Amino acid sequence: MNVQRLFDRYNRRFFAGRLLGWTVDEVHCSDSPAGRHGEYGSCSEKTREIFIQIGLSPAEKRKTLLHEMCHAVARDECHDRPWQKEMFRIAELGARGMASEARSYALRLNARL
Repeated sequence: MNVQRLFDRYNRRFFAGRLLGWTVDEVHCSDSPAGRHGEYGSCSEKTREIFIQIGLSPAEKRKTLLHEMCHAVARDECHDRPWQKEMFRIAELGARGMASEARSYALRLNARL
């Protein structure tokens, strides 16, 4: 699966091309150049790059890519409300699993408040 092609398709379908000029690479996330990274992916607004962990299943790649694209569009490095809003928005457009993931982060956020 070519993640850059998948990114381009998702960028058109879910984000109306708002992430034009971004690139995607598969890397070992522990070696990711992005400052903060998760277990499966990270993104850098500064370099306009998304990094996806090598070795993920196709389903996990898709889910991680959409997750990171929402970070990029929301300009939210955490999982706060702007990122959650993007996740819910793309869920309404048919992105599977995004609403449940956003809800789980919303519960964590509310627990901190």
